[in-house]
Amino acid sequence: MQLDDQSLRQLIMLILSVLRDQNGAVVSGPNAPEKQKTLFAIFTAPWDNRFYAFADCLKRKRDCRLCGFVSPDLPEWAVEKLRELAAWETIRIWDGVNPEDLKNSISVFPVTSRDTIVKTALCISDTFETKWIRAAMEQGGSIVLPRRGFERFTGSEPEKYKNKVLSYYRDLLEMNIELPGSFEKYRF
Repeated sequence: MQLDDQSLRQLIMLILSVLRDQNGAVVSGPNAPEKQKTLFAIFTAPWDNRFYAFADCLKRKRDCRLCGFVSPDLPEWAVEKLRELAAWETIRIWDGVNPEDLKNSISVFPVTSRDTIVKTALCISDTFETKWIRAAMEQGGSIVLPRRGFERFTGSEPEKYKNKVLSYYRDLLEMNIELPGSFEKYRF
């Protein structure tokens, strides 16, 4: 379909007239309302029953788009189970490509391994999780790692080891990664 300049102008004017709100202000452009945030829920392998509690919190979430990304290491039954747990706009297996716009988003990892904590603190991005975190940081997106999803210490670790891991948590806080106590108390 070929459009001359006049037809293109008319089409643009028609689109703008459709986008005007009741007060006559154009909804697009600098006067537009802020774009709705996207909450990316990042589900890692292996399956963890804490995913249920996290998904329950998402059922009350109405002010953002819910998008789930699943580790390629999770089995297909787990992906299907996650699809049932919340009102996702989309949920898919991560294929190595992050969404292009993580700037206006919140990336939440409901369960985070100690290895992911350490690698993130050391700026090593060689796994599904750490590559996502790096991309979100580079684009200025928010990252949330609820402490409820952390691996617990067994009690047998040497004190020096525990202190080193705790120093990595402090490093994450200094990187502006949020570490709320639980899913329920955090307002995504």
